[in-house]
Amino acid sequence: MAAPTAAPPAWAQEAGQKFEITSSLTELYGAEKAERFREILDPDDRINWQVYRPAHNGDKPHGVLVYVSPTRSGDMDQVLNNRYVFVSGTRDFNLNETRIVYRKYLKAGAQNSLLEIENGMSHALPNANTLATALEFLDRK
Repeated sequence: MAAPTAAPPAWAQEAGQKFEITSSLTELYGAEKAERFREILDPDDRINWQVYRPAHNGDKPHGVLVYVSPTRSGDMDQVLNNRYVFVSGTRDFNLNETRIVYRKYLKAGAQNSLLEIENGMSHALPNANTLATALEFLDRK
């Protein structure tokens, strides 16, 4: 892995900051890779990405919370008030990472988050009961 050739932009160095990036998939990924998403989104459509980088202590940052809005009406406070469900299984190779991300969402302020760990499930789709619990949580007002 090559070392970065330039210092990160100022916004990437300031923890606990909110910022926006408006770009197209073509600008972000290049024309060839962006073309893969054409069935979902025109690669040249401008997208507003609202990003929140939580404050952190130490050498390991918490990552970022990204909200993609097709218009500029999106609001990071709204994103943090949305409901999120993280689903994993006791036999899922990604269980620890899912727990870490869930805790980071809580720490970032997304308090309406739920972690569902299905007994015996590997890295697969959840059963009907787990899915129903997740959907009921997401539908609450």
